[in-house]
Amino acid sequence: MMFNSRHGRIGVTALLCYSVFELVGPAAEVFGQIAGGAGFAFCLVSLEFAVLFVEDVSFHKYGRWSDIGIAVMATIAENIGYRQLHASRRLQGSFSALWGAEPEEGEMKRTVFETEF
Repeated sequence: MMFNSRHGRIGVTALLCYSVFELVGPAAEVFGQIAGGAGFAFCLVSLEFAVLFVEDVSFHKYGRWSDIGIAVMATIAENIGYRQLHASRRLQGSFSALWGAEPEEGEMKRTVFETEF
């Protein structure tokens, strides 16, 4: 189905690239999170360097050190929890797709919205 000639050269190339990146993306993201956490835990990544890098990349928008600290804390807080859960579920789905597992679908109960005029 992926290499169907109806899609043409562009369609086959785009579909192949999309499939590869969607399969590799979750694994790369989880590995990056683990490597980043280990880097900070074992002092391989300097927090001061990270703060200065964030400030330099943002074109010197922050005038005070407290502004930089708030931006760094917001960046860290934003990525704790949901992002790791989402990446692990995507990785789980990629492995299921590679191993040929059947997708599990639950029953969806539909509700009707009633309006009052």
